[in-house]
Amino acid sequence: MNNSRSKETSGVMWGPVITAMVTPFDRDGGVDYDASGALACHLAEHGSTGVLLCGTTGESPTLTHDEKLCLVKSVKAALGGRAKLLVGTGSNNTQQTVELTREITDLGVDGIMTDKVTLLRSVIASRGEWR
Repeated sequence: MNNSRSKETSGVMWGPVITAMVTPFDRDGGVDYDASGALACHLAEHGSTGVLLCGTTGESPTLTHDEKLCLVKSVKAALGGRAKLLVGTGSNNTQQTVELTREITDLGVDGIMTDKVTLLRSVIASRGEWR
């Protein structure tokens, strides 16, 4: 199989280059939504066939729920379908992950990325540190 070709998964064509995007911040520490849209467009114009928002590269642990939703809305609007949009929705809270995943999916993104919920209590207990 030629690895340079797109692969089809669940009816979505994922291209050869998906870039994990950083989240730009303004001077006051807030998310710079205009710069985020411009950066996503720059990535799409220079070969990225997909953009991943809200992964660890995109500061996902430091963003609020509302910031994540606004970021997705602004980047989706800026991209206008020029690249696939994937969004990380994982957190250490299962219910928050499920709720965010539903909300992000309702925005019409092309895919989501999540990881397992951290089992911190189990890890601590296995080290004999849980009291």
